[in-house]
Amino acid sequence: MSKSDDALMKGALTLLLAPPVIGGVVLALVPLQLAVAWIRSQVWAWFFVPYFHAPQIGVWLMFAVGSFIGLFRSSPRSLKDEHYKHSYAFELFSQIVAEICIFGVLYGVHLWVLKG
Repeated sequence: MSKSDDALMKGALTLLLAPPVIGGVVLALVPLQLAVAWIRSQVWAWFFVPYFHAPQIGVWLMFAVGSFIGLFRSSPRSLKDEHYKHSYAFELFSQIVAEICIFGVLYGVHLWVLKG
């Protein structure tokens, strides 16, 4: 095989494998983003609806708002590469843990405000 045949074979493999890989990533990240949207909609319902008389926001609307805002935020990879010593999976896991911790703290504040 010549170099052009090898390049053609690599291009064909890329075209064949890219859709399932991208689909797998989307299928893995959408449930996580829905969980984050649920957390944010709960926090919205606890604080913004009763105190600011804001309308209730459902999970799907919060999912859409979060996705729209995510389009305009810079990625964390925009910093220098030597800043990151961990993999992308570690960064994703740490963001999920941070969301859960923030949710727990805000739930405690919500209960404290209800009792006070």
